[in-house]
Amino acid sequence: FFTGQENVFTQLSEALKTARSAALSQPHAIHGLGGIGKTQIVVEYAYRHSRDYQAILWTLADTRKSLVLGYVAIAHLLNLPEKDEQDQNKVVKAVLRWLTAHTEWLLIMDNANDLASVHEFIPPVFGGHLVLTTRAQATSKLANRIEVECMSQDLGALFLLRRAKLLASH
Repeated sequence: FFTGQENVFTQLSEALKTARSAALSQPHAIHGLGGIGKTQIVVEYAYRHSRDYQAILWTLADTRKSLVLGYVAIAHLLNLPEKDEQDQNKVVKAVLRWLTAHTEWLLIMDNANDLASVHEFIPPVFGGHLVLTTRAQATSKLANRIEVECMSQDLGALFLLRRAKLLASH
């Protein structure tokens, strides 16, 4: 039911393609109102570009605790030696080292609305792609911002008709 956000999807795809060739290490932030489809855009990107990455990682980023728990889960997924460490700060540091040392990964930090708490979970230099979804408007120092705007009434109606299976997808 990916409807009406192709322009944002294309912006994200192009930005990440450019970042790959330029070896830049700044996150990209999908920004917009709550419930507008930011997460769905990133999910669609991860799905369509899954062959471009060796690892696609996801963490909820609404609180510092969520980020810590997400990084602990990522450490387990990556089977890092520190994954069972009692001190979760050591686990976070191990994931940050992995992100710094490896390439061809995508990390999605979903609902990163408090950018101050997200900052410590972003490696200073990295060779993969980091995408935030956020309602925060001021992202320029932390991330390149891509804005998601509200759907038009026509697209909203089309989306609802397709979602209710009253109209075929294509």
